[in-house]
Amino acid sequence: MQYFLPPVAIDQAGTFQIDESWF
Repeated sequence: MQYFLPPVAIDQAGTFQIDESWF
């Protein structure tokens, strides 16, 4: 499967880290 999503990383604590340059 391939997911076409913005560059969003989720660390093991469940924190979302969004690359705002995508927007």
